[in-house]
Amino acid sequence: MFRFNAKMGFYIYPANNNESESDPESKMYLNEGTTFENNVKHKEDIIITKLGLIIPKSKDLTYSEFSQEMKLNETQLVKSIITDQDVGY
Repeated sequence: MFRFNAKMGFYIYPANNNESESDPESKMYLNEGTTFENNVKHKEDIIITKLGLIIPKSKDLTYSEFSQEMKLNETQLVKSIITDQDVGY
């Protein structure tokens, strides 16, 4: 993020169905300060949003069914990214 001077980024990871439903996204902030001096606080202007991409795990799916489910999940992920960008920046 610092290489491109970005204030907002996304961390996309493969998620389970139950994991994504309980917490579809979470915000992580850059910390500043040191634990040695006990003055650690997070900066409000640099945010990483953690988003889970659901991967179908059913063994009964054909390749075309798996592809269809993945397309739906990827579309949902893109909507989450677009929605997150419209909110704050």
